[in-house]
Amino acid sequence: TPLAGGVQPLSQSFVGSSGFAVAVSKEYASSLIDLNAVRQAINNYSFTITISGPFGISDSVTYRFSFTSGPTLTFQNGGIAISGTVSASGNKWWSPNGAVSFTQLVTLVLDIPTQTITPATVGSPNVDQSWFIPHDLAVNVVSAQIQNALNANKQAVSSAFDNARAML
Repeated sequence: TPLAGGVQPLSQSFVGSSGFAVAVSKEYASSLIDLNAVRQAINNYSFTITISGPFGISDSVTYRFSFTSGPTLTFQNGGIAISGTVSASGNKWWSPNGAVSFTQLVTLVLDIPTQTITPATVGSPNVDQSWFIPHDLAVNVVSAQIQNALNANKQAVSSAFDNARAML
């Protein structure tokens, strides 16, 4: 029996006769996505909604986001899903509190000419939000903050795979 963490045998070819594959552990792949950067960026986000009523009466509410669960990584076919739930708390006693839940699929993309690997999102995030939070706002915040975290980790991901390729 192979040692834990050692080279594991394959019983089925999946790369063809002229290819090769590199595998990384779940733990290592998880370390390449900076969930703390996603958490910090979303926790620092706020937005303001102005509510207009009759007779020209209006008031503004500023909401701050704060994670109540996640973000977490789930490995699935086609990529790694980043998901979480964020509370939206208003600064007025009368303002409703709400939440935003999201899942964004992330994958690794190979640029064949340069042989570099970078993390990338797959499509738009799946977002469910409370009734008073504009859907486009929730999607844009989640998309932008996950993209920022991926951009911050591009060099680390690329270097990790460059080092692995150099050792082959």
